[in-house]
Amino acid sequence: MVRGIDGRQAKEWYESGSFEQSTTYNGVLTRLDGRWTLELQWVDLDNAGHRIVLPHKVVEAIRSGYERVIDQSQSEGARKAAETRREAGLVPFQPKNKQLTG
Repeated sequence: MVRGIDGRQAKEWYESGSFEQSTTYNGVLTRLDGRWTLELQWVDLDNAGHRIVLPHKVVEAIRSGYERVIDQSQSEGARKAAETRREAGLVPFQPKNKQLTG
């Protein structure tokens, strides 16, 4: 039940005087025979419960999007770090298997 700052019931969530309303989603990710499903459950602000199951293709699309974002973030971070080392005049990073021998 949404209540205003004076304790009286509000008809709409935005009348409560606070934008701190939130919904917590609970998920169970399962894999069976190489196929993923994600079951999501939540209770909305009207105290109604909901449950949906996302199929394999949707879970794969979420996973793929996650990996693209992480790859892009790591790539940008690596470029910034290399630029910082170059500006500082440091020797470029050498992987262990390609170190120069003297």
